[in-house]
Amino acid sequence: MLGYLGYRLRTSIYIALLIGVAWLISPPGAFAQQDGGRIVISSSENGSPPIIILRAYATDELGKPLELEPDNIVVSHNGEVVSDVQVIGDYQAGTFTVFVVDVPGGLEGQLQSIQETIEQFSSPPYMEERADYIALYRVGATDADQLLTPSNFYNTIRNFFFSTPLESATEQTALADSMGNL
Repeated sequence: MLGYLGYRLRTSIYIALLIGVAWLISPPGAFAQQDGGRIVISSSENGSPPIIILRAYATDELGKPLELEPDNIVVSHNGEVVSDVQVIGDYQAGTFTVFVVDVPGGLEGQLQSIQETIEQFSSPPYMEERADYIALYRVGATDADQLLTPSNFYNTIRNFFFSTPLESATEQTALADSMGNL
């Protein structure tokens, strides 16, 4: 299953293209046009020609995931349709979420709610452990202060908040400056 895009794991699908061409390079992020939807090729491997492996996912016009099957995709090379296309299976690709928290003085009453929201997001079904990563920054006067280095374990965020609860800023904060320096 492809799962939820954005909140959950974005799963890419292996597509092996067996073609008699020695080199075919598909740049990451290449887009194929479809009516209303799109297919995104996130990476490619061409180390064993004539086999080319593409990691890709497809969405419909509403952004919902589509199953990639050899019958519903057309692959071409130099204008010619490639007939030997196989779907190998799912590939688990994670997300990287950065929380940037801006809590100027006077908003101390919101700290617990902010922490609970971040903890909720870093739990199932929103975070897939060992696939998704989360980092936490606090807006400062000129830069964002890193509170938590990127982690892919649920308990890291809980342990952080247990040992180091969020605090409101004691100085003025500059959200635009902090974001520009991440």
